[in-house]
Amino acid sequence: MKISTLTRRALLLAAIATFSTGAQSSASEIAMIKNIGGFYEKTGENIANYYLILSDNATAQWDHNAGLISMTGAGYALTLDLYAAPCETKPILVPAGVFSKGDGTEPMTYVADDISCIYTFNQDGNAESYASLTAPITVEKDEDDFYTFSTEVTINGQTVAVSYKGNIAFDNTSETPSIWPQLKKNIDVKMNYAMGVYDGNLYDSNTGAMYLYLCTSKMDENTAMESSGTKFAIQLFNKLFYDKNTAEVVPGHYTMARNFKRETFYPGTEIDYMGMTIPFGFYVQEYCPGMFADSNYGYSYVTDGTVDIERDSDGKYTIVVDGISSYGHTIKCTFEGTDIPVKDMSDDDNKSSLSTLEDDVVTDLSQIKVARLYYNGVKGANEDCHSLILDIGSPSGKDQSIVDNGGQIMRFEFLQKLGQPYLLEGTYTMTEEKWNTFYAPYRMVHGHFNETDLTGTRYMDFIPGRYLVMDNYAPIVEGSAGVMKNADGTYTIKFNFMDDASFHIDGEWTGPVEYLYSPEDVLAGINDVSADASGISITRKDANSILINGADTNTTVTVHTISGAAVHAPFDGETVDISGLYGGIYMLNINGHSFKIAK
Repeated sequence: MKISTLTRRALLLAAIATFSTGAQSSASEIAMIKNIGGFYEKTGENIANYYLILSDNATAQWDHNAGLISMTGAGYALTLDLYAAPCETKPILVPAGVFSKGDGTEPMTYVADDISCIYTFNQDGNAESYASLTAPITVEKDEDDFYTFSTEVTINGQTVAVSYKGNIAFDNTSETPSIWPQLKKNIDVKMNYAMGVYDGNLYDSNTGAMYLYLCTSKMDENTAMESSGTKFAIQLFNKLFYDKNTAEVVPGHYTMARNFKRETFYPGTEIDYMGMTIPFGFYVQEYCPGMFADSNYGYSYVTDGTVDIERDSDGKYTIVVDGISSYGHTIKCTFEGTDIPVKDMSDDDNKSSLSTLEDDVVTDLSQIKVARLYYNGVKGANEDCHSLILDIGSPSGKDQSIVDNGGQIMRFEFLQKLGQPYLLEGTYTMTEEKWNTFYAPYRMVHGHFNETDLTGTRYMDFIPGRYLVMDNYAPIVEGSAGVMKNADGTYTIKFNFMDDASFHIDGEWTGPVEYLYSPEDVLAGINDVSADASGISITRKDANSILINGADTNTTVTVHTISGAAVHAPFDGETVDISGLYGGIYMLNINGHSFKIAK
């Protein structure tokens, strides 16, 4: 929005387009008490326009949409069209000094000619006359940015001293103007009431959107103030509640961001919604009837700062807000209280999930000293990927620490290009879906059930003191993992995941990785396994059957997944039928002796 000299003249003269009769009584001194409007515009590289509207009538208002001054009863309105060096900070502040009459091309001048004027309003609140300034305008400012303006003007042949003491505020015309009237001031209040409105996964960001309302007065169930006061509406983002009935205001240190990530708040702005312009993000609403011509409420949009939320063991919240408005003013408040009711307004579709988690997980895998890598066959719609399963922690008792202590384990199913059956360094991302048409190198397979076993990329947690009894498990459906090989031959795995219930599972592990297959054999395509000491050996007859060499009537054969779950594979005394199994690595147990097979 640009406010030209002609536009400013037209806007203000509209207020006195029809002069009324009955001039206000003359005075020798007029003290302005209210700053009702202001515009700032950089008009050149080294010069800017500071335009102010002041009044001596407490009811005076400036309708920034219609461009009109109005007031109840008699009074004056003073307009100052000042030019000075540009202001590079917020809030915008006019420089102190003496402004002389000029044409607006030089700093420390003002333009008169019906623009820098004093307007006279009669008892009916109608503008009846105006007089242009000609005398110098003196501007003083203290360390708290409190201003004193003083000048002289001739009204009806009488010289009148005109002054103003107070704060000033400007709209920057180079920025998009606000539809709603703005509170151009510092705010620091103690809040007495709080309420949350949970919007759930509002932007498909897998974070929970929560509007936190803090208010000096009571609010109704729709968060409207029941009486005059100040309300902070803060759009917070944190954990996504799978059971939205348990949604609560989550403690944390929140900073400004526009990415909907956890422990952030969205900055205040205005958006168009269903044909209306509404405040959005973090905004302040203050009930101030009479201050603005077109609304009983003033607004301030918080664009930076912090929101700190703490909760003690008794459930008492302490909230401290320290923000900066779009005009550069400080926006602060505090709140203390035990109960913050939360109203659920989410429309999340609580789709069924396999995950048993109820909250986010930051894994502790430190007790696992070695990871194991299994070869899981050739996969992909075009059979163009090697599948490698990395277990950090065994679900079948290979790690005594997990047997003794319980704890967390992770499985990763990495995909690598054909001809590279190795755990290679790089960043692996989750496939969009679990189906093999989405498989590609440097991707990971979704967690999913393979017959009776949760496999793919997944998380498990075992109960301490009980032998390999799972407490929680979760299939991974989103995220990435970084694999780095260290100078000492160990690996570092860093991962940031999300399960199918939208809980975060993050962590890091460093240690040696044991290959439980021969990459060279994979590349050579060896399918036979040599006989063990019992004289039993296996040979692959075809893709769906394994021949047991040396079997007799007493031979017992079972087939298990690599995590230990038994699967159905019929044995006819000579051949094991694996046609019903999914592709992958299995353990074939024959009379207590184990052989690894691939499907």
